[in-house]
Amino acid sequence: MADRAKAEELYERARREMHVGGLKSAALRYLTEAIEADPGFADAYDARSNVYVSLDRIDEALADIRRCADLGGATRDNAIG
Repeated sequence: MADRAKAEELYERARREMHVGGLKSAALRYLTEAIEADPGFADAYDARSNVYVSLDRIDEALADIRRCADLGGATRDNAIG
């Protein structure tokens, strides 16, 4: 069962990690946990794709962009990554 509240909390933690210290590995971990908590959370896939791009992990970024689109989410220049 999806836990959107937990996923959103983890998403916000990822945003803080990137804003405060640019901690990409921590942000990536939180976003992955958010997706595990709610696999339908399109914004988390979008945000994680940006972190992957910043880490030069392009194939993984593209996979997340596709998943975001499949879920009906819009990819955008968000504040993570």
